[in-house]
Amino acid sequence: MLHTLFRRFIFAPVSTRLWLTLVLLGSLPAADLWAQASLDSPAPGSLQSGINLIHGWRCDEAEITLMIDDGAPFAALYGASRGDTAGVCQNDGNNGWAVAFNWNLLTRGAHTIRALADGVEFARVTFTVGHLGEEFLQDAAGSFRARDFPEPGVNTIIRWNEALQNFVIEGIEE
Repeated sequence: MLHTLFRRFIFAPVSTRLWLTLVLLGSLPAADLWAQASLDSPAPGSLQSGINLIHGWRCDEAEITLMIDDGAPFAALYGASRGDTAGVCQNDGNNGWAVAFNWNLLTRGAHTIRALADGVEFARVTFTVGHLGEEFLQDAAGSFRARDFPEPGVNTIIRWNEALQNFVIEGIEE
């Protein structure tokens, strides 16, 4: 029977197929049409360094796993507060997921991360890693001024943070 219905659908006039498609799509909840999940960071085309969070959200609780360059999968923790998702997900907003990651573990250059929920991919992003050549740089210290940043006449003081393996904003001078 399903085969017969499929054949009738395929050989029906275009206007009929369009109408049936719209009717069928209109009867499905939005969650069935679009994956209500996101990989927020790393963003496509972004530059990553140091130790940061890989994070995103998903409306329905799931086992979130990540794979970088088809390497071994690793788990993210699910259930963090993400109030910005409560409306979309129509729930309490505890939809966030995250895992801390040391980007220095990867080679410099382009990489691809895949995000999966219960084994089904919902996001794929390519990003670039830059680092100082060590997995965890110790006993380094330094700071500098980024002149005229973020606007003319303002200098931002940047300092190395060993725990984050990255530079952080220490303050501004106006």
